[in-house]
Amino acid sequence: MNKTKVLHLSKEYTGNQLFRNSFILGLDPERYDVKTCYISGKPDGRNVLDQHGKSIYLGIDDLRKSKLRALLSLRKVLRKERPEILHCHRHRAAVCGVLASLFLRDAKIVLHVHGTNRTRTLGRKIKIWLLSKKISRIICVSEGVRDDVIRRYWGISEKQVVAIPNGLDYERFIINRPKGEARKTISDGLEDKFLIGVVGRLVQKKNHMRLIEAFQKVINVNPGIYLIIVGEGPLKNSLMEKVNSLKIGKNVIFTGFRSDVPLILNALDAFVLPSLPGEGLPLALLEAMGSGLPVIASKIPGIIEIFNETNMGYLIDPLNIQEMAEKILDISKLSGPELREMGLNAQKRAFSDYNSELMVKKISSLYETLTR
Repeated sequence: MNKTKVLHLSKEYTGNQLFRNSFILGLDPERYDVKTCYISGKPDGRNVLDQHGKSIYLGIDDLRKSKLRALLSLRKVLRKERPEILHCHRHRAAVCGVLASLFLRDAKIVLHVHGTNRTRTLGRKIKIWLLSKKISRIICVSEGVRDDVIRRYWGISEKQVVAIPNGLDYERFIINRPKGEARKTISDGLEDKFLIGVVGRLVQKKNHMRLIEAFQKVINVNPGIYLIIVGEGPLKNSLMEKVNSLKIGKNVIFTGFRSDVPLILNALDAFVLPSLPGEGLPLALLEAMGSGLPVIASKIPGIIEIFNETNMGYLIDPLNIQEMAEKILDISKLSGPELREMGLNAQKRAFSDYNSELMVKKISSLYETLTR
């Protein structure tokens, strides 16, 4: 049986990504020959896909300044690989993929959209309209993203747009170790504290600044609550300055980048994700759910779908600092059994409906439809 050749296209390589790897390595190797191509970025020795010979790096340092070079380089790759399906992640990769594939043997082009409100400008709307005839399918990470795409993208029919929720392999998040041991990897003196944490890039859309402002209100009521902020990003200094100006540094811990996120989650009592609108279906939230944590998260389309009336925490308005503070206080007042019940509900929801096996199965089914 001839294998279906699939090439995933990403704007840049940003490090080994377990979630993205599941797209590549999870498909049946007897049926699919799958590789991924990064327009920007260079190998760093950490990408698992390199070990399987499934990575291609174009090495374009600045896509905005080297568009023609990028297109020519990608065109050569497409001539060599001859994929039947070109799976483009996000807008810029789709633009490059469509342009580079012109005048070559037709490949079915798939655009993968990971968030809402991605067509904010007239220029981008026009680009999508021009590209729409070459795009066979648009995969959206949630029904909310699908609705947004149908509403905002010109020239796209509803039949072209499908929702395939993100999914993870949760095995590494199941850690049977005492919570106290995990807490010592963060800091000393946390044994009897209530820990709530957030994991993610320190960027504006993650809304850490409002979370910090809300947390000042929290510890004015209960100084036994600690906020653990995991991640790096351009806003780190600004966020640390904000913590210092509010004089809450004792109760806020910045861990920086951590490669042992499952262990950090194991140390927490609850998880908070106050993302601004635009997020599609956050992987950090799924990781926390897979770890069995009760969660507080933004009332935005993709996250509302995840909750789906499941008693696993609280939904909040990400712009409402007072509400954010109140819900953190509410969850801190729950008994141990109540917290465990919420966390177990979250875990069951993640395991059943947001697992990598289900996600890959749906993607495989879509590929089959395109190549019949």
